[in-house]
This record gives sequence, C-alpha cells and structure tokens, in this order.
Amino acid sequence: HNSTSSLTTTTRQLRRCFETEGQVQPVKDRTGMTPFHIVCSSVRPCQEIFSVLLEMYSHNVLGVKDGNGKRAMDYLLADWTSETKTLFQSAMDHWPIEPLQRRGPTVWVEDIRGRLAAILAE
Repeated sequence: HNSTSSLTTTTRQLRRCFETEGQVQPVKDRTGMTPFHIVCSSVRPCQEIFSVLLEMYSHNVLGVKDGNGKRAMDYLLADWTSETKTLFQSAMDHWPIEPLQRRGPTVWVEDIRGRLAAILAE
C-alpha cells in the first residue's frame, strides 16, 4: 500500500463525504481554523486535498481568519517553497480571480492574473 494509493483513497473519501453531506458549510475548529488553514499550515501541504477543498468550498473561505488573525494564505506565505507556491497559485485562481471573472470578461481581470503570475515567477 503506497502513499499515492493512500492519497487517492483519502481524496476519494473526502469527495464522498462532501457528496453525502450535500451543501458544504464552512467549518472552523475551536481555534478558528478552516480545512484550508490546516492544509496550508502543515509541514508538507497536499495539493490534491487542497484542490478538493477548492472545488467544494466557496472562495470566501480562503479569506476567513483564524484565532490568530491569519488567513490560510498567510501560512503559505510564511513558509515559501515550491509546494506552497503551487498551492498559492491554485488559491489565487479561486480567490480573488474567480469572483471577478463571474462579472464578465474584462481587461483588468487579465491584468490582475498577469500581475499575480509575475509575482509568483520571481
């Protein structure tokens, strides 16, 4: 039983849990952390689990602050690695870009996307 198989099982179980529960409500633990905070503050954040969370939760959950006043993205920025950069890039496609795109195609949305890409390329 290798780690890839285990991860596939975990993400499958996570998806099944969301499907069973129906509408997903933002969940905070007693310290105010959402599932995004937990993934982003882990030693090795998991892209696959993060992606499932992005699919299931509203982009607004990424802006929720925990009991320490930190957003999930703050944890990624505090420990900048190639893994956290990938997660940050995924998050930026959902928050703040996704809500802006729903307002229709505009030049400034593409400008923001380009600026974020330039920052991440540094």
